[in-house]
Amino acid sequence: MLGVLGQVLTSIASFLLVLTFIVTIHELGHFLVARAFGVKVDRFAVGFGKAVASRTDRHGIEWRLGWLPLGGYVKFSGDLDASSVPDRAGLDELRRRVVAERGPGAERDYFHFKPVWQRALIVAAGPMANFILAITIFAVVFMAVGVSLRPARVAQVQEGSPAAAAGFQVGDLITEVNGKAIKDGSAVTRTVMLSTGDPVRFTVERAGRPV
Repeated sequence: MLGVLGQVLTSIASFLLVLTFIVTIHELGHFLVARAFGVKVDRFAVGFGKAVASRTDRHGIEWRLGWLPLGGYVKFSGDLDASSVPDRAGLDELRRRVVAERGPGAERDYFHFKPVWQRALIVAAGPMANFILAITIFAVVFMAVGVSLRPARVAQVQEGSPAAAAGFQVGDLITEVNGKAIKDGSAVTRTVMLSTGDPVRFTVERAGRPV
């Protein structure tokens, strides 16, 4: 019983850790592009709820660690809440207050007053950060572990089948399909499935010679 409970707790903890990491990378994409465009940021939070730890840097950005590890968020200056929804009723008032306090042009430091194309890039930066993360993880895994390839070698030829009529023999190594080099047996399967009704030209290596 304790062993099962331990496995469940370990699985939950692993899920929360991975989720928090992925969401943090996502929010970091928003944050970096926003800062590149000079957008004022109030808070970068990992986790939700009451802060377990927080620190405010020289730019006035609060870096917060919340007690509930279910993701994170970036709060831009002028946001109504952590979801970056603007307070539309007070947006004009915000503009007037910023201009009054800091002078004309100061409102351009706020996300909601940025040009549409900059806001679009900031919004798109989160998903793009996750795409880059996925590509990086797969690249590292493939470089470290490699990819398993199954040679396209004929193991059996059923009597009366199209393969038998085409002249395949047990032991043939398929090297090309329709002129395209083949390194993995699954590529042959995909090509045949997508070529239903169309002739397919195979090149095989038999006894060290192409056929």
